[in-house]
This record gives sequence, C-alpha cells and structure tokens, in this order.
Amino acid sequence: MILPPRPLGTHSFSVSATDGDISPETTQQSDSFMVSFYGDIVENGEVNFEDLKAIANQWLQSPGSPSADIAPSTLNGFVDSLDFAVLAEDWKEAIP
Repeated sequence: MILPPRPLGTHSFSVSATDGDISPETTQQSDSFMVSFYGDIVENGEVNFEDLKAIANQWLQSPGSPSADIAPSTLNGFVDSLDFAVLAEDWKEAIP
C-alpha cells in the first residue's frame, strides 16, 4: 500500500537587525518566512535521530505513518537510500 506523500515540515522564522544602538526605534524586524525540511519525518521542528529512527524502521519496506518515503523526485513506495540522502542533506542544513 502506497501512502500519499505527507506535507513538508515547515518552520516560521523572522530576522531582526539593528544599527548598533539597542533602542527599539532602530531595530528592524523582517516579515516572517517559511523554511521546509523534507527530512523532518516526525514533524517535531528538527531533523534529528527520531527521523533517522523512522527511516531505519521502514528501511526497504512500504512506508509507515509518518511516511519515511520522502525523496520528492521518486516517492517510489518504499524507503531506500534516496530517502536517506534527503534526510542526510536536511540534517546538514537543519542541525547546527
């Protein structure tokens, strides 16, 4: 059974900048913007060991819930090295 693709994990951020004077009048706040990580399988706001555990538990099988079949170019109905590569790439970007 192939499950439909799940939504991406999304996280909202805004950025503040100041000219060195700490007063609120000189601080500029950006609009919020969204960042998405396919690798956030368990959707907890991070790409971490919980997501790795989901991939390991579903390895070379049909995806479970939440689905670890996350490689957007394939969604081939099973969890494989393409999905792990997506997790690894997002891990690099999302984990400091």
